Amino acid sequence: MNHISSPSLSQVLIPDDYRHVVSPTVLTRMYMVAHRSRFFYGSSLVFSKSASLPGPLSSAGANILSLSSNFVIFESTHANPYFDWDGFKNAVATRVGPRLSLVKTESTSIALHTASVEDMAGRISQFFSDKFSAQGIDDDHLREWIYKAYEDAPGEGDSGGPLSQSTYEIHGKTRTNYIVLTAPRPDDADWFYAVVATIAVHPSIYVHKGLFGIGNETRRDYNTEIFAMELLVNKDFRKS
Repeated sequence: MNHISSPSLSQVLIPDDYRHVVSPTVLTRMYMVAHRSRFFYGSSLVFSKSASLPGPLSSAGANILSLSSNFVIFESTHANPYFDWDGFKNAVATRVGPRLSLVKTESTSIALHTASVEDMAGRISQFFSDKFSAQGIDDDHLREWIYKAYEDAPGEGDSGGPLSQSTYEIHGKTRTNYIVLTAPRPDDADWFYAVVATIAVHPSIYVHKGLFGIGNETRRDYNTEIFAMELLVNKDFRKS
């Protein structure tokens, strides 16, 4: 596996129009989360760059980013950080009012066999396009992230020589990508949509090795689970 350097504070992937309104404390905390979870390659946490919000909405957008980042949990009992959906739902429920409303939640499972990374990335993007008003997933990053999940899967092992045959599956570590997408509400300049979502990929590689290499087959199976919550947010929304 190639060495992955930790991101610098300036590299943390926050949309440019949010940077001037994110406090140093919040930015530092998000950097710490990024540092511990290998931010760019999606082993645990990525805030996807979304459609730019106009200036009057950028402060509220930063507050949504900050609020969601509070629910990325690090515990010794878990190999990787995870997103506390129950805690986030409760936090949203306590803030619902004239400045924040819950639009809907959506979830899906996608299983593709003998498909490509491009196929899976396309299906994930299509899910968000079909279900939500806030879109803008970075397809290039998504493909790179899925590739990385399989790159880190265990190797195929020793073939055992030409007179052996075997069929087995290799299961890699589940990778979860956390994203926040935003988009202005077309009919009201004081509001925008925000989608907070987790995308979990479960890598699985099917291997068949035949006698003398006849009928050899290696297949990557793509199994993905998505859970997402769409919010309608007012420009005056504050995290606390």
